[in-house]
Amino acid sequence: AAACAAVAKIKDLSCESQLGRFVRTVLLGMSLHPEPEHNPEYDASFDKHPSWGSPLPRIEAAEGLMALARHGSCCDAEVFDAIERLNTDPAPQVRFQVAIRLTYLYETATEKMWKYLENRIYSESSNAVLNGLAQCLQQITGTHPDRAAELSASLFQKIREGPGAEHPKATCVCTFVSLHVGRNHRFAKELLYKLIGDVRANHRELSVVLSNLRGALTHTSAEPPTVEDSALRNRAVDLFQTIAGAACDDFATIIT
Repeated sequence: AAACAAVAKIKDLSCESQLGRFVRTVLLGMSLHPEPEHNPEYDASFDKHPSWGSPLPRIEAAEGLMALARHGSCCDAEVFDAIERLNTDPAPQVRFQVAIRLTYLYETATEKMWKYLENRIYSESSNAVLNGLAQCLQQITGTHPDRAAELSASLFQKIREGPGAEHPKATCVCTFVSLHVGRNHRFAKELLYKLIGDVRANHRELSVVLSNLRGALTHTSAEPPTVEDSALRNRAVDLFQTIAGAACDDFATIIT
């Protein structure tokens, strides 16, 4: 399974070739393997520090089938049925392999990619897997800003407190900052300024916002700076000042 997952990454692999057919057959078979068994006792540890043993057939199969789905000749109903099954696998380590690679389907099965993203966001319980989904959304904000922002907001609200929760939250916040400051995205701005309304409750998320403003505060793409450069910097400065002002006001209420 591990070897076939590696072969599936070959750029010009075709499932019409003998090698491609062999890899496809092995990965589909391994996607039904009983290993790894799901042990809920380790879910919290996985959420905090995603890791897994190797080789574990279903994990390798999930990685390999996602790589295989990038090849048009390999995208058939049987492959997608296996991916959908692995996308809801009992073991979060297996679901994670699918989640972090969903953008592999962007060229060959765009609507399936969105379907898997939406379904997983609303039903996922693992913070590590949610972070994988958030990272995929972050990768496609440039081409689909509105849809990515909407799903990132849904994901952000879905995150449960517990081990690893800070990771998907931070990824979502980075997406909101990129959309608002970089693209003047209205919905992303609303999400960020809503966080500022309760500095103490959202101090970790706002710390992520501030750290992501460092480059934008001095951004310039040309000399003299363009109108777009100035607008981007102004959005960054305004966001920074608003957070700083809210934090100072909140601090004043504590010490008085």
